Amino acid sequence: MSIYDSSLWIDDLDKIIGTLPELKELEGKSVLITGAAGLICSSVVDILMRYNETHEETITILAAGRWLKEMTDRFGEYVNKDYFHFVIYDAAKTDNSFDEKADYIIHGASNAFPGMIVKEPVETMLSNFTGMKHLLDYAKESGTKRVLYISSSEVYGLKKSSEPYGETEYGFIDLLNPRNSYSVGKRAAETLCASYAAEYGVESVIVRPGHIYGPNCVAV
Repeated sequence: MSIYDSSLWIDDLDKIIGTLPELKELEGKSVLITGAAGLICSSVVDILMRYNETHEETITILAAGRWLKEMTDRFGEYVNKDYFHFVIYDAAKTDNSFDEKADYIIHGASNAFPGMIVKEPVETMLSNFTGMKHLLDYAKESGTKRVLYISSSEVYGLKKSSEPYGETEYGFIDLLNPRNSYSVGKRAAETLCASYAAEYGVESVIVRPGHIYGPNCVAV
């Protein structure tokens, strides 16, 4: 059964679109979404696709990922829509190239599986940092209006008290624990965003989600 056969999911998408009048500003624009078939960004793609299906003016979706089959399995017939473009992208590689201009970028590609983080801490840390760098370079060179970086609540580290974290309050992270390659890589990527903004004027915004659940979850 396709997720698009679920009236509950379609109703959720319509409700979300109803709360986001800002989507109209994206009409006629292109949005590059990395990790497009992943847990968070596949939902973002669904929102944009549903918007396109219910409005005359459309948003060009540049769905970036490693495999076309992954996109087809997740988005089905929508990959053949005129507004949907598959872009080959791997955050762990340094030779990614984009033929189409992206007005906006939503960067959600990252190794977030705990087992894989433990198994490949080097690749995890490097893909978080270098993956962000290559997108920021692309944004600087192509005049992208804004980059949205999907970071993680893990950047907050450990806190001794049970009080809620303040947004600018950061706890302890053991730098010599390879498991922390994920959280340290995310912290470094956030600083890189701020650095590109200060030095090159590349506009970026950061979100820090944690404990995400929904119909796109898979058992690992």
